[in-house]
This record gives sequence, C-alpha cells and structure tokens, in this order.
Amino acid sequence: MNLIENPWLDISWNKTIPDCDWYYFALLGAKSKGIIKCDEFNFVTKEIEDYIFTQGKFDIVKEKVIQLLEPENIKPEALVNEWIVKHNIQLNTLPEPYTGDPESNVYLLNMNPGKRDEEFEKVEYNRLKYELLTKLNLSHQIKHSFWYHMKGHDGYSWIRNKTNRLLKKTLYPRFFMIEYFPYHSVRGFEFPQYLPSYHYTDFILKRWLNKPSENKILIIMRNNEKWVRRIEEMKINSFPYAVLNNKQNVSLTKKNISRNGKDIDFDDFIAQISYDFPNNKKDEDAK
Repeated sequence: MNLIENPWLDISWNKTIPDCDWYYFALLGAKSKGIIKCDEFNFVTKEIEDYIFTQGKFDIVKEKVIQLLEPENIKPEALVNEWIVKHNIQLNTLPEPYTGDPESNVYLLNMNPGKRDEEFEKVEYNRLKYELLTKLNLSHQIKHSFWYHMKGHDGYSWIRNKTNRLLKKTLYPRFFMIEYFPYHSVRGFEFPQYLPSYHYTDFILKRWLNKPSENKILIIMRNNEKWVRRIEEMKINSFPYAVLNNKQNVSLTKKNISRNGKDIDFDDFIAQISYDFPNNKKDEDAK
C-alpha cells in the first residue's frame, strides 16, 4: 500500500483547514454556481483522486483549482465562503478528522464532529489547550481520545456520555474514531462523498482492515450506508462490522452493539478497548 502524507499536521487557529480541502471546497462552490460543468468537475476530481492515490501528496488540488479559476478571474475565497455557509459548515474552529490510537484493536466510524462550542472557545486558555491537544491528536501523539482532557467543552461531555459504561472499567478507552466528514457543522447535511483529505483517513482504515488479527472490532456508529460504500471502494474482500442498535443514541453499551443481528461479546469488547493498560482502572486512578 502506497504511503501518503498527513495533510493535518499544520492545523492551528490560524489555519483550521488543510489546503487540499480548502481548494476542493472552492471547486464544489464553482460547480454549485455553474462556473464549471458537472463533466469538468468530475474529470478534475478524478485527476486529483488518481494523483493523490499514486503520489501520496496533495499539492495538485490547489494547482488544478487555480488553473480553472484564474482565467475567469474568480477568487477561491468567495466560492469557499458561499459553499460552507450554504451547508452550515463551521471552518472557524478546529477540525476533527479522527481521534485516538490508530494501532488500537477497536475502530469507530462516526459521522462528523457536530456544532462547535463557541462559549468554550471564548476563553484564551481554553483555545491554547484546544489547539495543543488537537495538534498532538492529529500527529498521533495521544493514544486515546484527547476529548477526555477537555473538561468544560461539549466534546468532553459527549465522549464521557457515550463511553460511560467503558469508563467503569478503564480510565482512557483505547480506540480510534474516524469522522466521515472532518468539519463541524450546525446541523447534519449531505456530506461530500469525496474530499481530498479522505485519502489519509482511508489509508489508515485500509491498513488496519488489512492487518491480520482476530481481535479487531469495527463499529459503524452512524452513516452506515456511506461508510459501507466507502470501505467497498477500498476493495477490501471482507470487513465484518458491528452497528449500533439505537441510531439516535451512539452510546457504547452492552445492548447497543450488534454484529450480524446478535449482540457482540461485550466482555471481549471491554478487553480490546482497554488492552495494554493493565493498571488503568478507575478505582486506582481515584487514589
């Protein structure tokens, strides 16, 4: 499998979206406004997709979009802003394409990060902490979800609530969660089937799926049909996956995770999500 560069390494408050996605949003905006036709959009997207897949780099996106827009004297900024406003995307906060440990035995496939926490972000200390933890997370330097360290943020409340049952057994559940769409939005919408940055998370997921192990647990939390199609496009022969029984409540609890119509072995799930942390018990942490 070809290696691919990580497009998320220079994310900060001054740059909350990698160039590859920013320019692709401009391309989506150009298509939406009829500046480029569907055939041309599909052709350019295929060129971008093939180049990233074979070269493992993202520089082509900016190059192709500028080639299209410069002759028309159209600024990408206007197209990006129009597209994100139309779809309620919040690019003025930090993204979350993934969180946790890519070497974990447990992968969780989610939808997107949801609405930003503006009140939390108003405090300078919170912003600095949020940026630091985001950088560590995006460079895979934290082996669990960084949200467990973000008390006071809506993301902290969400992760604690959804993994409450697991926290009775382990202080920091060890999983890797990928968001289908990496950016915050005010409410759900029809996510683009393709963004350049998807190549990186797809690379991590495909590598994990191809890794021989009897202990791997893949759970599609939301957006089942899109995730199944996305994995099928990776040409994986088989990928037994579990789903959540209650789509409105994505809590990781004993009766809410099933595979092939049967509840998974929750004790095994607990073991896999807390492996390599033998002393990581909540009662010990409380001492």
